[in-house]
Amino acid sequence: MRASDRRSAGEPLVVRGSIITLRRRCGKPGCRCSSGELHETPALSYSVEGKTRMLTLGDADVEEVAAALARYEAARQGLEARALAGIQVLRARKEAAKAGGRRR
Repeated sequence: MRASDRRSAGEPLVVRGSIITLRRRCGKPGCRCSSGELHETPALSYSVEGKTRMLTLGDADVEEVAAALARYEAARQGLEARALAGIQVLRARKEAAKAGGRRR
C-alpha cells in the first residue's frame, strides 16, 4: 500500500525532513557540468531507522513539499507544547500531594 493510499482524500500532505539541492556531474564529456556548472535537482532528505534517504523532487513538487514540511513542524510544536503542559500538570499534582501530606 502506498502512503498516498493511506491518506484520506481531503487530508493535506505532511512530511518530515528537509528540502535540499543535489549538485552533481553527469559524466558526459561535452556537458556544461564538466567545466564546473553542476546539475541541480531539488530533493527531500529524511531519515528512516537512522539511515538518511533522499527523494528527488520535480520543480512542481517543491512548493507542495515545503508546505507539507511546515505542517509537520507545526504539528510537532503543538505536540511538544501539549507534552510540556502534561508535565506541568503532573508536577502540580505532586506538589499538591506533598503539601497535603505536611498538614497536621
